[in-house]
Amino acid sequence: MTEKDAKPKFALALSGGALRGAAHIGIIEVLLENGLIPSIIAGSSAGSLIGALFARGVSTVAMRRAATAFPGRRLIDWSFSTWSVFLFLLSLPLRYFGIRVRITNLLPIGFIRGNALENYIRQLLNLLPVRQAIPLLVVTTDMYSGDCVVFTDLTPLPKGYYHTSFLPLKNIPDTVRASCSIPGIFTPKKIDGHYYIDGSIRENVPADLLYRVGAQKVIAVDLQKSGMNNMEFRNFTDVLSRAINILLDDISSLRLEKYPAYVLAPELPNVTLTAFDDIELCIEGGRKAAQAALPQILKYLSG
Repeated sequence: MTEKDAKPKFALALSGGALRGAAHIGIIEVLLENGLIPSIIAGSSAGSLIGALFARGVSTVAMRRAATAFPGRRLIDWSFSTWSVFLFLLSLPLRYFGIRVRITNLLPIGFIRGNALENYIRQLLNLLPVRQAIPLLVVTTDMYSGDCVVFTDLTPLPKGYYHTSFLPLKNIPDTVRASCSIPGIFTPKKIDGHYYIDGSIRENVPADLLYRVGAQKVIAVDLQKSGMNNMEFRNFTDVLSRAINILLDDISSLRLEKYPAYVLAPELPNVTLTAFDDIELCIEGGRKAAQAALPQILKYLSG
């Protein structure tokens, strides 16, 4: 069955997972090869980027090519200047002499500005589409209210509910950048006067959102359970990443218990926030998991 012959039967929820988000590409490849195209897609954090590309009709070939050529460290635009680093180092010996300096005031609200990442996302979304666009939900978290804010191109706009609201999706690169803003790592993204951070904080596997907007069948990809056994922690980002994974895994499990989604949790290698060389392994890990689960997926969709 080709993509053209396929009939939408389900919605697709893509979780966060930082670089492990590349696994979504392998999963989508298998779905399309078997004529399975979702009627709507929702994504959090890394899942919002892959979801946005897929929803806009970008081919999996282009997505795979972009992922394996991911510029990695070239997208890191530090938010602190040489002068701010100098002031921070200067403040340390001053405290020894009893001169109190509020060191925390010298630290940025995010170590990475995120402008380079946003420009990269914009470039990816300019890739020529090969399929018809499908509706998209991008999940973010309002930094001040703590509410889940979902940007979508659905019309009419869905009604909000407990600590969750829906807003029009006007600028996809801005919104995806907001959804990918890991707290403390990336500077929060300001959109229409509000500051937004990582969507995974509130909805890491946004399956329940899809049911809320009318989906009957949902395939949910959960990457938080992947590749953490016997992980070697080398720096504070590894520890931060693991701590967030533990929290999100617990929250996601509680949410998914309430809905009859098919949950796909591929086994992936230990992938840290800077393990750019493992991206292709993640793609293949997602592909392998989807191929193994294909009979169960087809059964679920036909049930």
